[in-house]
Amino acid sequence: MMNKRILTGLPILFSFLLAACGTGGAEIQSGGTYTVNVDTTKPLFQSNFSFGITNTQFWWHAGNKMAVKRAKDLVKSVASIQNVHIMGWGGKNPWTSKDSAFNFSDIKERVDLATELGSEPWITFCSAPGWMKDGGSDWDMEKAPKPEFEDDFATLCAAVAQAFPEVKVFQVWNEFKGMWALGGQVDYVRYTRLYNKVYAAVKAVRPDAKIGGFYAVLEGDGTRATFGDSFEESRHTSEPLNDLSKEAITYFLQNAAGIDYFLVDRSNIDYHNDGYWSWQTNLFRPTRDQAMRLTKYFQKATRELTGMTELPIVWSEYYGTFGDGKGEFRVPNQPYIGAHYASIIYNMIMGADGRDLRALLWIEKEDAIRHALFTDPESPMAGQPTPHYAAMKKLLDTFPRGTMLYSVDIGSPDNGDTIGDRIEAMASDKAALIINKTNTALSVILNGVTHMLSPYAVEVFNF
Repeated sequence: MMNKRILTGLPILFSFLLAACGTGGAEIQSGGTYTVNVDTTKPLFQSNFSFGITNTQFWWHAGNKMAVKRAKDLVKSVASIQNVHIMGWGGKNPWTSKDSAFNFSDIKERVDLATELGSEPWITFCSAPGWMKDGGSDWDMEKAPKPEFEDDFATLCAAVAQAFPEVKVFQVWNEFKGMWALGGQVDYVRYTRLYNKVYAAVKAVRPDAKIGGFYAVLEGDGTRATFGDSFEESRHTSEPLNDLSKEAITYFLQNAAGIDYFLVDRSNIDYHNDGYWSWQTNLFRPTRDQAMRLTKYFQKATRELTGMTELPIVWSEYYGTFGDGKGEFRVPNQPYIGAHYASIIYNMIMGADGRDLRALLWIEKEDAIRHALFTDPESPMAGQPTPHYAAMKKLLDTFPRGTMLYSVDIGSPDNGDTIGDRIEAMASDKAALIINKTNTALSVILNGVTHMLSPYAVEVFNF
């Protein structure tokens, strides 16, 4: 893989990134001037955000030794949590039959990796051995334990929890896989029954364990409200939280045996939104400007969740928008992705309003997904930071857990557009992080001092 981080290649890299952003080598046009005023006499709330990753089947830590060392250093610098599933997504079946011994070697490798890098290890109780599922396939990830095997699954979860006393937090299941009612609604009654069995079994052997639940995909991406009647009115194009999600959440909160963390999952654009997803090409159709306009719904969803429960919120998975029919998002290492994901996290934090908040990034290799934090560590020159990593590092360094945030007012004398679609800012009493959500250069006057933002820049300025 070409090393895009060699200093002597910076002019070439800059040209490459401009092309990747869709400028086609043309001169970058200014997107206008914005005033950003931070009022340190008006505190908003203390940010209690932590960032983590979920390690998947892409065993990045098994690549080239030098590249893996660089990648590990990057992960160590941003990820305070590392999560692993008990099987699937890289892990083999830990309990091949009811009469067999447990084999937790794959889980141990991932837990040890988290410990090595100074992260808090988490475990997700999913998926289930094939003998517990209809059809008997270990790797049918979309099936849940059959009702007659739910107690066995709970036994497995308790054994895992007992085997890893260093792990304090456990997530129960993943995206309601295999638990669907008529019409595609989540079968929250079945899920809650399984959750309660797991909760009881784990607490019996690990009273100190913290257990999180729900982990369902929140429906509704807001496309109809944002872009109008050209999008079919459906639960997938509605604004979050829709009535179906609220119904499921309410039932779980009222009937769960006990909950320490409330888990959710969401994509910037709903996979079931036919107006935005091409099943022929498996690519999203929207432009980057459209995708950026939808990140605000992470704020709306988070705020509504805090109104339904006082529990800590965990975004167990979250996804931005990467591609369209033209393939303009297929190029890795785009500044767009750094700005896009920074905007998602910004909106989560603002929606949480000081609530205990965590987000776990589903980490994969560049050739599998475009939000990688580092280049694939397969060659000595790889394991390099991506724009996504750079954006997260700036955000986490500027606003560590416990940082007080202050009121920010953004104005624009020469733009009549919706300002939040083009620029977002978050500030402490010393610095502001500003996100340019556009493919144009912006002029920013921060508390009287002028700064320039390149396209899709995520920058920190002291004041």
